[in-house]
Amino acid sequence: MQYKNKIKFMFKTSKIFHFYLFFSFLFLYSCSQTQNEINKFSPKSSFGYLVTEEPQASLVGIDILKKGGSAADAVVASFFMLSVTYPVAAGLGSGGVCIVHNRLTGTSESIDFRNIPILKNSIIGVPRAVRALSGMQARYGKLKWSTVVLPSERLARFGFQASRATSNISKNFSRLSGKQNFIPFVVDDLPINEGEIIVQNDLADTLSSIRLRGGGDLYFGDLGKKFYKELKKYGLKVNFEMLRDFQPFWQYTKKNITNKYTILSPLEGTTGTKSSEYIIRNLIDNDEFKNSNEQNKYLILAEFTGKALYSSFLDDFSSEISFQIGGEELENIINKSSLPNLSMWKNAGHDGTTSIIATDKFGQSIACVFSMGSPFGIGKQISGLGFSPGLAFSDDKTNWLESGIDFMSPLIITDNYNKEVIFIIAGTKGPSTVSSVSSVVLNTLSNNSLDKSINMPRVYFPFNPNELWLEDSINNEFIKLLKKNKISYKILTNLGHINAIYCPNSSLDLLSCEYISDPRGSGLALSGELF
Repeated sequence: MQYKNKIKFMFKTSKIFHFYLFFSFLFLYSCSQTQNEINKFSPKSSFGYLVTEEPQASLVGIDILKKGGSAADAVVASFFMLSVTYPVAAGLGSGGVCIVHNRLTGTSESIDFRNIPILKNSIIGVPRAVRALSGMQARYGKLKWSTVVLPSERLARFGFQASRATSNISKNFSRLSGKQNFIPFVVDDLPINEGEIIVQNDLADTLSSIRLRGGGDLYFGDLGKKFYKELKKYGLKVNFEMLRDFQPFWQYTKKNITNKYTILSPLEGTTGTKSSEYIIRNLIDNDEFKNSNEQNKYLILAEFTGKALYSSFLDDFSSEISFQIGGEELENIINKSSLPNLSMWKNAGHDGTTSIIATDKFGQSIACVFSMGSPFGIGKQISGLGFSPGLAFSDDKTNWLESGIDFMSPLIITDNYNKEVIFIIAGTKGPSTVSSVSSVVLNTLSNNSLDKSINMPRVYFPFNPNELWLEDSINNEFIKLLKKNKISYKILTNLGHINAIYCPNSSLDLLSCEYISDPRGSGLALSGELF
């Protein structure tokens, strides 16, 4: 009998060992393989899906779904994790935009919490994300507030190994002027390396206060008082009421209806969402586009991205303009409109934006985008709080040109026939976002493969300069077509970043969904069930 018990114990121990070995292998595998390979390895889920640009944030979000949390719980937990592991784009000082859709009730809402200037003409923004997401979790969450905040607090306090995504954000100094000492991510001009341990005690204390007292503590509690006290050291004569009085404001979503689909976007919209809607709406049922070969589809899409950007700049989508890419008449249009030159975005690197998307078994779907206004925001941490304020969003055209805030594009698409969600998508990383989102949506709905569409080469027409921007994976036939038509072009490495979930049979059938974080980054898409 004693021998049999020993055998049973050894067998159980072996099972536990292999269980942990499997999960260790899965995590390491996810950090070293492409997203395509990960998705082939990952099984489908009946709990839901979550996609972010940073693996740690994806892991905590999917864990929340498996605990019975809603998509809102998972998104909020992932955001706080990003504030620890990916503050280049989603720190506690960030702002953003979210869309929430409830399949069971057929209702959808949006919340716009882009950072506004803390004072007139100030570049420092009111940190609106924490309070907005507190409101989202209170409105749509199922778990306790402390449950969604605690994992991030622990990671900040006890440390974590920098992922490839965390390391990569620190390596790009093309837009990090004066930020070469954003400790612990950039120290004496040297970026953190993948695998190095990062500990952030001040941030952990801040997250602890938020966990215990709620998100409001950053606005009208002890954290808020500390925040304003430190801002005064920058010479800003701020008043406590501005931070205290901010309230998240929920609005209905804007709906663009085509023959088969309804496109849901934030009511007030961004340049990104307005432009993406315009392109999708005009091309989804366009026979010329649908019947064209691959090369001509690239040109048609590029033409419409230019039209969309031009119309968005003028804030007028009612007037149609006619032009030929590369044509001389385009220069006259550019001069008359004073459309800014977007050349700075050719090699801009990271623009301080990111996204989280999720869907759950309760019928809730969410697409959120976040921005620090610039990589790491103002690039100076608030003493004792462990986070940097983000740059403020402004309608000023110069700000519009230099910041990625207004190019972010979160969309949810439903099927008009059964009213089910079929697409959750969010695009970030500069003006080419509008082309990236539109291309992925149009190609996926045409070929029913998100995996194929997200890996296709991308093209973008910025209007000014009068040239096409192409990813270096574009085929030679298209290059020949451009040369034949005497169209100028520039070859770039990547255009935009997409996180997407596609459910061809509707979100009601979670087992049919595809979920991908753009292989152009180092993110991770996960399902809520592994067995």
